[in-house]
Amino acid sequence: MADEISNHDLLRHGIELFYKKEYFLCHEVLEKLWFKQKKPEKEFTQGLIQIAVAYYHLQNGNNLGAGKLFMKGLNRLNQFRPTYLFVDVEQIVLDAQDNLLKIEQK
Repeated sequence: MADEISNHDLLRHGIELFYKKEYFLCHEVLEKLWFKQKKPEKEFTQGLIQIAVAYYHLQNGNNLGAGKLFMKGLNRLNQFRPTYLFVDVEQIVLDAQDNLLKIEQK
């Protein structure tokens, strides 16, 4: 049971960092969770990590890297729409798709 609480807390903390746009820290927290998980949770967390790192690249002007990671993350997260656990996957996917489209239009 302690692992479940710990996993839940890690995910909650990672999501909070994501919404605060602290993408590098989000990646670090979610990676700790990812190492402990099994499928399908592991796949979900990897998708979140890829989207967070895509935003990190976008913040640093690396549009090529951001685009590649948005695509990978979207491919993973689409199967978890509209929500998974307590996460609004639908909104994360829609925002990531919007950012990917902006990158592709440049």
